[in-house]
Amino acid sequence: MPAKIRYPCGNAPNNEDPQEVCPGVFWIRMPLPFKLDHVNLWLLEDGDQWTVIDTGIDCDETRAAWERIAATHLNGKPVRRVI
Repeated sequence: MPAKIRYPCGNAPNNEDPQEVCPGVFWIRMPLPFKLDHVNLWLLEDGDQWTVIDTGIDCDETRAAWERIAATHLNGKPVRRVI
């Protein structure tokens, strides 16, 4: 039986649900529409703005997920950097 993955910052977040792993650092699992079913993204709070590390792939589902994240999590602060 394969070993179970243990995450140092708790359980993996639900898809599209930012999970704070330390102050101002959020882990997002973004679903993918193929066999590799998700990618890990990072959202960094940087004062009055955000930095996004990876955005997922460009598809309708990912764009809709980012709209939900913006509406529920970004608190009106703009994304100023994408890495």
